[in-house]
Amino acid sequence: MCEHEDDVLFVHKCPTREEGNRAGIHALVIGVSSYPPLRRSRLHIPYPAKFKNIEGAAAGASHFAQLLDGGFHEPTGIPIRTVRLFLSPTQAELDRIEVPRALWQEATYDNIKNALDSWYFDCDNNTDNVALMYVAGHGIVTTGHVPFAFLGGVNEEFDPCRQTINLTVISEAMLYNKAHANIYIFDCCAGDEFPAECSRGHGLTLPLPNAGGEEFRKYTLEIMAAKVGTSAFAIDAVDGTLLSWALLPLLRTAGDLLDGFFTITRDRLDDRLLPAMQSHPFAPPMGGQEPRIRGEKPSGINRPKPPPTFPALFKLKEPCAVEFTIYEEKTGVAILEDSMNTQGEKEINLPAGSYKVDARIHSGTTIERFRFPLSLDRPSSVDVLAGEVQ
Repeated sequence: MCEHEDDVLFVHKCPTREEGNRAGIHALVIGVSSYPPLRRSRLHIPYPAKFKNIEGAAAGASHFAQLLDGGFHEPTGIPIRTVRLFLSPTQAELDRIEVPRALWQEATYDNIKNALDSWYFDCDNNTDNVALMYVAGHGIVTTGHVPFAFLGGVNEEFDPCRQTINLTVISEAMLYNKAHANIYIFDCCAGDEFPAECSRGHGLTLPLPNAGGEEFRKYTLEIMAAKVGTSAFAIDAVDGTLLSWALLPLLRTAGDLLDGFFTITRDRLDDRLLPAMQSHPFAPPMGGQEPRIRGEKPSGINRPKPPPTFPALFKLKEPCAVEFTIYEEKTGVAILEDSMNTQGEKEINLPAGSYKVDARIHSGTTIERFRFPLSLDRPSSVDVLAGEVQ
């Protein structure tokens, strides 16, 4: 069932022949940091682009690929099947990238052209597949969208728009792919010294179907961060970009409890992404260029395994003694017994999940016993006597 014998894949987990054509996640990850200047031999180009290196884009893409390999669990159980990784790193990034060199390719025009076709084919082989695309580098940015991303050869092209990835047409073409969900992450800075105006006919694309082609019902989620200026959203060869630095931890922690499981959701990401980006010590003012998340994926984006641990601050607001037992809601198994013997606070760290708290309040010779639910998907405080969780 596998047709990737000649492909360079960062992750390669095709189903066996005995397993048949099972669904999977197929990811195409691209990070372009290196934009070599125009060589002397090509000074005759009349209106060259003048993009400078944007250190962090390749590093962020490599970090994201590593998250997919082991840290990404689609909530409905669809496994990662393939991850294609293409990088154009600066020398500083090349010295620090932890991905073995044999598992990624240079982000050249020809390499990505071939990869787009193979990625589309893989995504199209099962209606339960998930298509995932991550692109970081210089781009053209409009209000609420990134229509083009630039490859590293842009400064040496007579037609600079040729050295682009046409993200608009690719997104449109993927509506006709059988994959039931598309996830796009576009992490592009908008260079302000670009001499041309790109059109729908420019750049690397996927073919749109002929009139009458079947458009499949699907969920599409797009996460985007962009900033006008050469490197406003790039950080360095270690942290990557501002988006990757903030987003990757959130893909493990920004979740809600869905059907009793801690799951990363679109709404929680939307709430926490901007504050997370602003928390970096070198974050520039957003200036109206806040990250945007559009679309939906009702089953959630990721289900971290194991789930993250959050603190629950138990508060005893009156002088008394309390014993309590915490049970897993699904299994009824007791996981912790503790007590508080005086008015005050006690912090208890628990994995994200749904629990029941059995509290026994000792007051003189009487014992009052009651239970209350504890849903933990973020740091919380617990008023033990009132049985309230905030």
